[in-house]
Amino acid sequence: MPRSSALSRVGVYAVLLLYCGGSVGAFLWMVSLSLKSNTEFISTDPLALPQEPSLANYGSAWVTAGVGEFFVNTMVVTFFAVGISVAVSALAAYVLGRVEFRLRGVVLFGFTAGLMVPGFLILCRSTS
Repeated sequence: MPRSSALSRVGVYAVLLLYCGGSVGAFLWMVSLSLKSNTEFISTDPLALPQEPSLANYGSAWVTAGVGEFFVNTMVVTFFAVGISVAVSALAAYVLGRVEFRLRGVVLFGFTAGLMVPGFLILCRSTS
């Protein structure tokens, strides 16, 4: 293995390690803040660990913010979205794999291009 290739590989791994460390650190900070009471959150340093960890914030969010209802709504939407997606994909895969027709390449390209576009991008309207 050439020396420049090994150095570039080390550089790539270093960048990936920094990115992962930042992501895990942000997650741990979020969990640490969620375990603080409101008074402790306001009066102490944001980077300090909770003095008396409490899970009361999770129960409060579940009840007052309606997280339980949101969770059920998410499950219903996910169930139907995945079901419809699997049904359409299975039928299209069978036809594209078994049947020869003139526009087969165009249809296959359309399905492939559709998989590459994030769903939220389709839902967002243009602001220009």
